[in-house]
Amino acid sequence: MSDHLIHISYAKVYQFKAITFEWHDYLGPTFLRRKDLEMKPQQQRPMREYGLLGQWLRLSPADREEYRL
Repeated sequence: MSDHLIHISYAKVYQFKAITFEWHDYLGPTFLRRKDLEMKPQQQRPMREYGLLGQWLRLSPADREEYRL
C-alpha cells in the first residue's frame, strides 16, 4: 500500500509580499503567521499590512491567484 497524503482545503490562503493571510469574500482577511499559518493575535494591525492588502485587492482576480498557496 502506498503512503500518499491527500490534503483538501477550502481556505484561500495567500502570500503577497510581506503578508500572509486567509481571504474570505464576505468576512475579509485573517492575517496569519508565515512560519506555521496560524492566526496572528487580533491586536492592532499596522497600516503597512493593510496597505499591502490594498495593493493585492487592486490586482485582477487572475493575478491574485498567482499568490495563492
